[in-house]
Amino acid sequence: MSNKVSLLTICPSRGRPGSIRALLEAWQETNAVAELLVVVDDDDPSLPEYLDLRSQVRIEVNSVARRLGPILNAFAVPAANNYDVIGFIGDDNRPRTPGWDSALTGGLANHPGVAYGNDLIQGAKLPTSAVISASIIRELGYMCPPPVTHLFLDDFWRKLGEDVGCLLYFPDVIIEHLHPAVGKAQWDESYRQNNASNQYDADKAALQFFLQSQWPTDLTRLRERLELPDPGTLARFRERFLGEESSLGRLRERFLLAEPEKVKGIRRSLGVRRRAQGATVCSYPRIPDTKE
Repeated sequence: MSNKVSLLTICPSRGRPGSIRALLEAWQETNAVAELLVVVDDDDPSLPEYLDLRSQVRIEVNSVARRLGPILNAFAVPAANNYDVIGFIGDDNRPRTPGWDSALTGGLANHPGVAYGNDLIQGAKLPTSAVISASIIRELGYMCPPPVTHLFLDDFWRKLGEDVGCLLYFPDVIIEHLHPAVGKAQWDESYRQNNASNQYDADKAALQFFLQSQWPTDLTRLRERLELPDPGTLARFRERFLGEESSLGRLRERFLLAEPEKVKGIRRSLGVRRRAQGATVCSYPRIPDTKE
């Protein structure tokens, strides 16, 4: 992959043509060179208003999938053949940092992985607006875990970056998330549906099942196909042992009972490190402009 990286950012939207207008303004204000693709459902009552924006942005009318995860998979997988990096941005996200897209893709110019900026809510914790190397999407055949419809997609993207050895967080790259949970937007029907308790429970269970049943096989294949460095015995131990909640809970209990120096010794022996800022994980040579 050359140093000049092509990025397609996919934005599924429903019932919010005004949000797309605001997103386009932010795109222009930050001098973004990434291509923006807005995907709108064919049964959306607001469809005519979206189509009025076709002179300003690429609009695709979606008739093949419903809900965020399936829509991203339907459009990201074929697009991965034509771009170096595929990104997701919500219609309630606003880039604020000039050159944000080049900053994110620059870290992936030579190494496949996941990069994200600061949404001013989750920060380093979650890649709510993620960019992912297209080679990863091509090999997996999906951008999102197929069983998951809306929530916990960013949890998967974080794990994906960690598991392939390259998760890059840029704290100074601001992509603000205007979510009603923090008073930055009004609750509408989409927010209420997507954040309902039954949706939360269903997607959480779907992701957990996927990670246990399908992800280990997919990850092994991905590492082989992309010729990623072997994670090593210690990393495999962490994946299998520390990833299990019951095992991790038992370790935590023992840590609490141990003397501080013993805790430090155990942590060092396991390769477990504290990260005050949630920070950058990359097994490749560190990208110079990446900030932790």
